Amino acid sequence: MAIQGNYYGLSIKEAQKRLKEYGENIVLQKRKISLLADFLKKFSSPLMVILIIVSIISFFLGEHINAVIILVMVLLSSLLDFINTYRFGAAVEKLAAKVAITATVIRDEKLI
Repeated sequence: MAIQGNYYGLSIKEAQKRLKEYGENIVLQKRKISLLADFLKKFSSPLMVILIIVSIISFFLGEHINAVIILVMVLLSSLLDFINTYRFGAAVEKLAAKVAITATVIRDEKLI
């Protein structure tokens, strides 16, 4: 691979100096939260909160069957969302593990 144009790149000494000063150029991994916390987070959406409140009100108004139906639907929806999100995250992690991140740089006028 030939260098096109007037690109001299950094000297190896300068690159090492910057590496010490700024650290490695890496992609940070997102902090993982526990599965339970991730599942409970599904209930924090405004729609889910409203449905849970409606279910509680229905229960106290004597509409026990409606309250149970609403709660079951909320739980099923949250469970399905959690499962899909978990599977998607696992697939992304597998793909990221297969991708080799490399770079070609110019050091002292040579491609490395």
